[in-house]
Amino acid sequence: MRIGWVKKVKDEGVREQLIEELVSEHSELSDLDRMSVLVAQLELLDTQRHVLPHEASSGITEASAAKIINAADKLAALVDTSNLAIVLSNRQSASVVSEDEARARRDAAKSRNMLASALTSKCRALAFQVSADSSSDALKEYESAVAQLAKWSDTSSNPVPDITHLFAAVIPLHMCKSEYAQALMALSMWTKLAPMTRANAAGWKTVAVLQIQLLAKLGWSAWADNFKNRLFEECPGVRVPS
Repeated sequence: MRIGWVKKVKDEGVREQLIEELVSEHSELSDLDRMSVLVAQLELLDTQRHVLPHEASSGITEASAAKIINAADKLAALVDTSNLAIVLSNRQSASVVSEDEARARRDAAKSRNMLASALTSKCRALAFQVSADSSSDALKEYESAVAQLAKWSDTSSNPVPDITHLFAAVIPLHMCKSEYAQALMALSMWTKLAPMTRANAAGWKTVAVLQIQLLAKLGWSAWADNFKNRLFEECPGVRVPS
């Protein structure tokens, strides 16, 4: 199966041709297989999910943003969201459903997770575009994608917002609208729900730096300086852009 080759192909042109063949030309592949190919493509295009999309270190460019949106839309087109909602709403115990129903549930969960992953990347790409084009049409498209991501994100197993969701659909939307206080509140809530661990240290430091920048934007310079001093004590070597 060539699906597993996608991430290993270094030449971008060859990789894109392989993805196009797998998604469009191989009738033996299931929709889940095609979605897996597109998720792999999106993971290669959007690798720095712990970085806000408008920052240079996010790796998102005008060209890659267009490719991300295109791949995410292709994946979404493979999902029958009406049927997905019906299957996922079935709360019967696993012990009383048939094997076919259980398989349908597993496939639906996979589809939802891949759809949410694709929508996360799409939101990041649209946020990047809005940072360059703040027109009402661009903002509406971004808000629509954010609403879809909220609809299909699975928070049942973990109520703490994932940092990728935070940086794709929450903070950039507030920043686009100059809602700095709301962005600060969202970041503060995340740090309360997700204390810094080795696993989330990189994202947590990024959040802390952004909090300092937002405090400064709001004119709360004393709080910003105090927060900055605490950050330097806890995380030596962290740089806070001016």
